[in-house]
Amino acid sequence: MYSAQNSNTFLAYFNQIDKYLSKILWLKKYVPYHERVTMITTGKTSISRFVRMFEDKLRYFGDLRNQLVHGFRLENKHYLIVSNHALDEIQSIHDDLTQPQSIASLAQQPAIAQQSDLLQPTLQLMSDAGLRYIPVYDSEQLIGVLWFQDIMHWLVSQDTIDTPTQTVWDVDVTHYAEYRTISSHTSVYEVQEMFEQDTAVEVLLVTADSSPDSATDSAIQGMVTIYDLPGLLWDI
Repeated sequence: MYSAQNSNTFLAYFNQIDKYLSKILWLKKYVPYHERVTMITTGKTSISRFVRMFEDKLRYFGDLRNQLVHGFRLENKHYLIVSNHALDEIQSIHDDLTQPQSIASLAQQPAIAQQSDLLQPTLQLMSDAGLRYIPVYDSEQLIGVLWFQDIMHWLVSQDTIDTPTQTVWDVDVTHYAEYRTISSHTSVYEVQEMFEQDTAVEVLLVTADSSPDSATDSAIQGMVTIYDLPGLLWDI
């Protein structure tokens, strides 16, 4: 049996979503709810990806809100009651929208290599940790990010393999992996948007801020690759 309190709780969650959309758009005048949803889905805000994912539900919530507030009543009583399922849905979307999970809490802990490190233990480290990529440094200066498969291709191409003495610097790969640095406060939905907008990027290095200069070995807080994305979205 549904409680009439569900309707009041639904409206409270909806009003918070409503205000949040206006805050994101920095609106100084009134714009109808459905138009704001359109502005966000067609724009490039921090929540655009999320709103596109749940656009149908957000629009339905708007219609339901209008029926609850302006719809038909008999003897000042509602004949439309919000179900427990609808209440759970709007609460979940409200929480994910207004308090999105940051990538810092989901990104894998990075392992790093110095260019002078021996290659064999570096490969073992990547294998044990299940890492496809590893940032390579010269002291505290980030040189680039190596892909495990590129390292293996290089080893196969060698006439002789002397892994006990070979270092990371010896690896002659055609290119380092494309990477970007992102702030630890970046939401998982923004991360998905970044990978979709720039398909050349293979790795995102999570730092305290998004400045390339922040990517010192002590500043990297996590690493996200395109291969991690499906699992990250599943976890949220």
